[in-house]
Amino acid sequence: MEIFFTIGIIFLILFLTASIWANVFLLRRLLSFSENVDSMLLSLSVFQKHLNRINNMSMYHGDEIIASLLEHSTEIAAEIGTFRNDYESNIMSDLENADTTA
Repeated sequence: MEIFFTIGIIFLILFLTASIWANVFLLRRLLSFSENVDSMLLSLSVFQKHLNRINNMSMYHGDEIIASLLEHSTEIAAEIGTFRNDYESNIMSDLENADTTA
């Protein structure tokens, strides 16, 4: 009987260790993804500012292509921002649900 108890404890410890490792691994990936989205938004913001400066130069002022690029980059930034907000709210609701079920 003691051997079954010992084997059960060993399996429990192994399961908990694997579970903790998996959670840490997934959290690291989540943080990396979030940082990449933030970096992409920052790069897009810099690109928009650059396009805006070019569009305001006397040589290119009113150029339809540059104005179109500026509008398109603004739309893309809004879409990425919406994706980021939805992603973060889904993560938060998943964490809240995990807390209530635990």
